Amino acid sequence: MLEISKRLIDISEMTRVKEKIDKIFKIVLHHTPIKGATAIANRNYINDLKKQDDIFCSYHYIIDFDGTIINLVPEEELTIHTGILEYDMHSISVCICYDKSNKITELTLNSLKNLSKYLITKYSLNSTFDLIRCYDIINKRSPIFFVDNPYFYYDFKQSLNIS
Repeated sequence: MLEISKRLIDISEMTRVKEKIDKIFKIVLHHTPIKGATAIANRNYINDLKKQDDIFCSYHYIIDFDGTIINLVPEEELTIHTGILEYDMHSISVCICYDKSNKITELTLNSLKNLSKYLITKYSLNSTFDLIRCYDIINKRSPIFFVDNPYFYYDFKQSLNIS
């Protein structure tokens, strides 16, 4: 069973607008806003964005260095993660903690694999076409380790093939 810790962020026009998603077409992968910080530190940073008016940002999930999965926004709600409404309205956003040398841990990778399989199955998606990087949408180097190592990304996606 997939363990997910629910740590929802506050409702705010900058982070959690509480707008409903009608259909999920994609899972979009990102790296965390704060390099080298834990999932909780990143969650708290995102939650605190409600206090300003320059940055819009939220994710459904953040995966920590120890593999812990934290849920920030319910899956049925929109998150602000690409800046393109058509993607934000129809995707689940997964954010991955990475260290100061742009690496992820084996525990993070295993949890990402398990969460991805769960979401792909739940929403009847295809791992080849429907699991994408932020980079594939807006050309932002995120998640950096999958952008800088495209073969690693390809192998990861291949490992998700669900029969």
